[in-house]
Amino acid sequence: MASAIRRPIVSVLSLLLAGMCLLLAAPLKAEVPAPAAMENADRKVDQLSRLLVTIEQVKREVAEAQSALASPEALGKEDRYRARITRLTARLTALEEGFEQLATGVEKSATPPGGAVSSFEWNTELKELLAPLIMEIKDMTSRPREIQGLRSTLEGYDEELSRISKAMDNIAVLQASPGLSPALALQLATLSSKWQHREQELTSLKGLAELKLEEKEANKRTLSGSFQDVTRLFFKSRGRNLLMALVVLFGTLFAMGKLRSVIETRSRLYGKAQTVYARIFDLSYMLVTITTALLLTMGSLYLVSDWVLLSILLILVFGLVWTSKEAIPKVWGQVRMLLNLGAVREGERLLYQGVPYKVTSINLYSELENQALQGGLLRLPLKDLFDLRSRPWHPDEPWFPTQIGDWVLLADTTHAEVTVQSPDVVDLRLLGGATRRIPPAEFLALSPTNLSHGFRLEARFRLDPCHRNEAATTIPSALEKSLTDRFTKTHWAPEALTVQYRRTLPSFLEISVLADFPGPCAKDHPLIAMALEQHCLETAAEMAWDLPTHRMAVQMVQEGKSLPPAARG
Repeated sequence: MASAIRRPIVSVLSLLLAGMCLLLAAPLKAEVPAPAAMENADRKVDQLSRLLVTIEQVKREVAEAQSALASPEALGKEDRYRARITRLTARLTALEEGFEQLATGVEKSATPPGGAVSSFEWNTELKELLAPLIMEIKDMTSRPREIQGLRSTLEGYDEELSRISKAMDNIAVLQASPGLSPALALQLATLSSKWQHREQELTSLKGLAELKLEEKEANKRTLSGSFQDVTRLFFKSRGRNLLMALVVLFGTLFAMGKLRSVIETRSRLYGKAQTVYARIFDLSYMLVTITTALLLTMGSLYLVSDWVLLSILLILVFGLVWTSKEAIPKVWGQVRMLLNLGAVREGERLLYQGVPYKVTSINLYSELENQALQGGLLRLPLKDLFDLRSRPWHPDEPWFPTQIGDWVLLADTTHAEVTVQSPDVVDLRLLGGATRRIPPAEFLALSPTNLSHGFRLEARFRLDPCHRNEAATTIPSALEKSLTDRFTKTHWAPEALTVQYRRTLPSFLEISVLADFPGPCAKDHPLIAMALEQHCLETAAEMAWDLPTHRMAVQMVQEGKSLPPAARG
């Protein structure tokens, strides 16, 4: 069994090593390939110039708002001017960051330079533990999310520019109206200038977003190329650590398995039969092996500082430990069963689904065997044995009442031959060729009588009371001789035939006929029963014996039960 487990492990490790070598054979490309030449340099310079003009305009608006806030006219309107200054300052910051990003081609880092030392909190520690895993997932999906975000931003800019264009058209219509007062014309001109500045600002931001989107899409690779790059990067860093962890894990399991084989070969604990102490040692050794393998695997990931894989492994181990607390009673029951100290024990007999089986082995998948059944070897998970009970068995106990080819008589008067008996079904072939299929438990519940090893038929022959004097003397011997002669002429010769006087009743005299037939006659059991009844009646007619007129003359009895009456007066 150990060698069967080791072979697939070695195969998996070989495939992983071969895959890593093939993937690392090709030179690793840069994660984001740099363009050879800046074909859109002129466009970028033009965009930077427009951004600079917009920045200067927003700075003037900030200065004007600050001056207005300090003037006497702002009395009672301080909150309004402060809100305007806040909005303008946020816009100015965004424009300056966009200018710097467009000029340098590098995005601003979101990682803070440092953090303050805080007290220990479970939620904080858990967030820090899961942070590498979450950041890894975010990095994998960052490019599609950025492209989608830029497209949404451009759609918002287009909607806003459309709104501004409509507003400026409406203002232009008003300015073209005759008879405008100087004050209204001045106010409309100021409002038009404000909307023009806003249009210029949005146009600059839209151009910045378009350039960023073009750069992102230009660096976008095909699906196969991206998959190859991700695979190479994976096996260069994360994959290498994963492969190392797998080698440590399976290597530890393999080494511990070899050590156990040596101990099993040289230790006295393992004799011909597996003792309780050997089972205790096996269970303890299995726990030590699993613990050692996990600790060494986590230690290897800690040494290479791979916090993502270490976090995943710790989450898996913690989840297994957390869920196992609910299953402690079941685990204890399984431990007792594995130690052969439970209600089911190796080498004993139990009933599974109404059929007897011998417990040949108890393990994570236990084996039950019934050699009297076709395919009578069952492999069951350990949990399926919890509700069962086993007992010692005697060598003379039968494991099934029939064999293939036996003829049986069931409690429902079915007379048939057994053609198949397996753990799932018992097939019966009736006279005439009809078949019947029933489960083994139902078959046993019908108390099958096996006729193939021989059977007895009893006929109760009844005479008129007028034969009282010879009923116990001459009639039994004459009937026995007549029946023997008649059956001799057939192929149903009985092994033994006895006729005895049974009892006297006011209305009839009863004589019992007992006939034992060999197993090969089992197929003709119904015909033999009818023939025995017929021979009794023929003998009575030949001997001129009077039969009761209001009672049946012959009553067939099989296995202590009366068969239906054959004749009535």
